[in-house]
Amino acid sequence: MNIETIKKKYPTGTRLLCNEMHDYHAVPSGTKGTVLFVDDIGTIHVKWDNGSTLGLIYEEDSFVIIDKKYFYSTKDVNIDVNLSYVRKEVLHPSSTHIEKAIELSKEDLLYIMNNPMIDNEIIINHIENMYIESGITHSILLYSNDYPDGIAVESEGYNYPRYQAFVTNARELVMQNQIHKFEDSIKEMNIKVLVVEPHMSPYEAIIPNELESLQAMVHGSIEVVPLSNSACIICNEDGKFEGLEPNRRLYNDVLVGRFIIVGNDGGEHFSSISREDIQKYTAKFHDIEIISPNEVKTSFEFYTY
Repeated sequence: MNIETIKKKYPTGTRLLCNEMHDYHAVPSGTKGTVLFVDDIGTIHVKWDNGSTLGLIYEEDSFVIIDKKYFYSTKDVNIDVNLSYVRKEVLHPSSTHIEKAIELSKEDLLYIMNNPMIDNEIIINHIENMYIESGITHSILLYSNDYPDGIAVESEGYNYPRYQAFVTNARELVMQNQIHKFEDSIKEMNIKVLVVEPHMSPYEAIIPNELESLQAMVHGSIEVVPLSNSACIICNEDGKFEGLEPNRRLYNDVLVGRFIIVGNDGGEHFSSISREDIQKYTAKFHDIEIISPNEVKTSFEFYTY
């Protein structure tokens, strides 16, 4: 078994029971312990309940798992399918929407599939992603990169897979969805922004949607100032410290140096500014304002008091 497989099989927190260790300082048979980590040569480091921290050698020492901790990776997806959830003998296909696809080892996936009445942490950690609303079943998808198929789960608030549907080619389904999400993200690798500079009318520009480009546009560390539900200003966070030239007034403040206006949907990523916001903020910042250094100083002192 390769090192990565051992790490996935024995993640941090897994409880083990020692049957026999081949070491002069071996812990007694029957001693329980908690996995700390697996190192890069495959040694399983354990904090034993008797105080020992002697590591286990896979396929040399004898031990068993007594409390399984799952090593898994969650992906945001957007999948709509028709699935049949098994609880009674008659199958009724249900419109299903999946937003979380959880990658497991093949061993862990098969364990859950074969033990549907046993509580497990994956179900517990994703209760909020499983519910029925407006006739749509919202489920999580469990799959493995080492196994073609998977299961969709709607636990109905329980800590085990109360309802589950077998999903053929689940691995391929997730891969294709991730490809589509990546293709969609490429569209926003470059974004349209509105640039506002001192002594100039606003103008449009297209820039790479990355931190370095945003910093270059404002000549330093960025600060985000909300304008509306769809747009925000990006300006120089230290502009007043650095003595940048006064630009425009905003609320009770003064913006200094070049700033840009970008689109924002309330998430953590910026997007192109909409045509409506271009027109709106071009008009708002159209007039060139004469702002004295003393007014900048006063606004700076007000916000740092």
